[in-house]
Amino acid sequence: MKPISIDLFESVAWHLPTATRLRETGYRLDAQFFSKAAEKARNSFIGDSTPALPLKDLADMYALSDFSLSRIPAKEDRGVPFFTFSDILEWDPAPTMYLSRKYEVNLDSYIVQEGWILLSRAGTIGNTMIVGPELAGKAIANHAIRIVPKNHEFGFLIYLLLSGSVGRQVISSLSYGAVVDVIKPAQLENIPIPKLEHLIMSRLASIVSQSMVARSQAIELLSQAKNLVMNCNYLKQLSNYEHLEQQAQPEPECFSIHSSSVTDGNISGSEYRLDAHYYNPTAKQAVANIKNCGAEVKTVGEVAERVLMGPRFKRNYVESDHGVPFLSGKNIVQIRPTNLNYLSNLQISDMEELIVKRGWTLVTCSGTIGRTCFVWENYEEYAASQHILRVIPDESKIDSGYLYAFLSSRYGYEQILRYRHGSVIDEVTDKQIERVLVPCPSRKDQEAIGNIVREAYEKRAEAIRLEDEAQEILMNELTKAQGVKGV
Repeated sequence: MKPISIDLFESVAWHLPTATRLRETGYRLDAQFFSKAAEKARNSFIGDSTPALPLKDLADMYALSDFSLSRIPAKEDRGVPFFTFSDILEWDPAPTMYLSRKYEVNLDSYIVQEGWILLSRAGTIGNTMIVGPELAGKAIANHAIRIVPKNHEFGFLIYLLLSGSVGRQVISSLSYGAVVDVIKPAQLENIPIPKLEHLIMSRLASIVSQSMVARSQAIELLSQAKNLVMNCNYLKQLSNYEHLEQQAQPEPECFSIHSSSVTDGNISGSEYRLDAHYYNPTAKQAVANIKNCGAEVKTVGEVAERVLMGPRFKRNYVESDHGVPFLSGKNIVQIRPTNLNYLSNLQISDMEELIVKRGWTLVTCSGTIGRTCFVWENYEEYAASQHILRVIPDESKIDSGYLYAFLSSRYGYEQILRYRHGSVIDEVTDKQIERVLVPCPSRKDQEAIGNIVREAYEKRAEAIRLEDEAQEILMNELTKAQGVKGV
């Protein structure tokens, strides 16, 4: 059969499809589907000696409607945590909101269970997450395709295949859309899932299970560290001043202040600010509680060697083999950085101030303010953008892990957030972060909390290492199968 004459243009090499091939693929005419990379990825899932089943035989798949579902918010004690897909890509996700148990009629539709696989279906296609105990029973946004495995071991295999680089290539080739890429569950149904030997399947399941346990332990340890920050400094839980009605649009928060709050100087600097969030009662309560906690109170500027803001510069991105990973503010809170760019080694050699070091605390200072990350077994020697502040601790004055635990706690976050400014994009500066108050308990207490933080990040690194090990085993098995085929 001669290839049909259709102009399909793409920046990468592609195969000109035959008419038979077009019929087999539902008459797709988009070039990306027929690229050599996509064809190679699809073929690499199976070999002549490896039987396979379509994904639809091994799992149920569905997506929620974009139009018919409501979202009725509630206060935390009356609702179920609700996460967007962007939220669940974070290694310690916090809910965007809480859905009302009483008024949200579609609540059950949002709930996911442990072992389900979630796959992003709009915008950035193919980000994949397996639901662990920390997300089980929680509500997840409708932008996630739900893949519900019919078999425990096949569930782990499906997750590894779809989340790996080959799986992402396959999924990307199936997407469509002129402006925003989208994908539907029906397009995933015929992805071939190889039936590997039972021993290999069991080994992969065991390793991924261990990875999920390590991640859950890391999240629990970090929560424990934040609770100890509160307890050892005798800090009370901060009150929420948000007023959420049982309706789609909650009423705005309102409060009044005395003029002296604007004109009088104070330890954190009044700055004669006229923006309301600077005087947020929650932030005011946080500052008051810290001053009265009984521990020695210092500012970040007093316990840090330096708070460094990265320089602005023209970025020269290169392939990963020739550059240094470059972190954005979004990347530092993700389980694995997605869409990571690389700066030229030549450029980095002249800009050493971009490199982050072990023991530093990173704080987002532009856009979404106050997200934090501890550099430990993760981003050492990575470069970071100017939208990330580097808090460099003075180890003779404060334990680095304790400083991170405090800045990532509600007391640290509320203080950072009150300094935000900007008419379009929120910003905070290094000088403003230096004014944040830090209670300093005994060195023994600081080190106890710091050690828990370091253990949490080591567990996080272990979880990633185990998943990488499982991916390597899987790819070796697929490669052996292709070797039989002669590819």
